[in-house]
Amino acid sequence: IYAREASGFPKVKPAAERAGITPSALYQLESGKTKSLAAETAQRLAAVYEGFRIEWLITGNGPKYTAEGSA
Repeated sequence: IYAREASGFPKVKPAAERAGITPSALYQLESGKTKSLAAETAQRLAAVYEGFRIEWLITGNGPKYTAEGSA
């Protein structure tokens, strides 16, 4: 939720559409119902959530931002 909102997407649907996934899939990721994140989905979200490290998006661990990121 943090990365989505910090990237300018207060609502799930526009972020999901931009990433090319369903809003339902994004809701499930954010709620923790989906326990694993496919590499392709992680890459799509990282492209939408600019400035966030893909590793952080996947695991929630380590630094949140890339060297260029300041979200």
